[in-house]
Amino acid sequence: SIGAAESGFFSRWNWSNLSWSGVNVNQQVALQNDTVWACVRKISDAVSTLPLGFYEKTRDGGREMATSHPLYDLLHNEPNSRMSAVTFWQSMITSMLLWGNAYAVIERTGLRVSSIEFLDPSKMSVRYDRSGNLEYRFTGLDMIQRIIDPASILHIPAFTLDGEIGISAIQYGLNSIGSAIATDKAADETFKNAGRAT
Repeated sequence: SIGAAESGFFSRWNWSNLSWSGVNVNQQVALQNDTVWACVRKISDAVSTLPLGFYEKTRDGGREMATSHPLYDLLHNEPNSRMSAVTFWQSMITSMLLWGNAYAVIERTGLRVSSIEFLDPSKMSVRYDRSGNLEYRFTGLDMIQRIIDPASILHIPAFTLDGEIGISAIQYGLNSIGSAIATDKAADETFKNAGRAT
């Protein structure tokens, strides 16, 4: 069983980044398309600024805000020392929109969660191991790949076919995005050539 986010998954099925128009499309190239940029920016900006409610159940079956819970400050204000909550959630939503999955590693001091660190989805490889469990491999700046315990991963899939691993809208829409980029390029060449076709 192969996860859609596994490194090399698409190439196994002869699925490359080359669109029908001949344009290589990946997440960075797709963001150069005005429509992709605008959609990703608007959605990630909007969702990241929504108030995050953190609740606990009451004895009568209701709920109340759990502002004194240790995780409240991490999720609501500052997940780690380098990111505000808005920046963190914007990165997570952007990852879901472009790669189909968002990842963060949960750092603990003893049993207490001390920070939630965003992980670049382009450096993450996810697959099913022989037991059918998800295995997370992350390649750091030192180019060393490490396996991260699933209990220490916050993994949020976007649209998913198997309920566990999200699929990339960019990978599935590469022909449309490639055509839009090729059309823009052709129009630009025509205008640059004083309206004369090459």
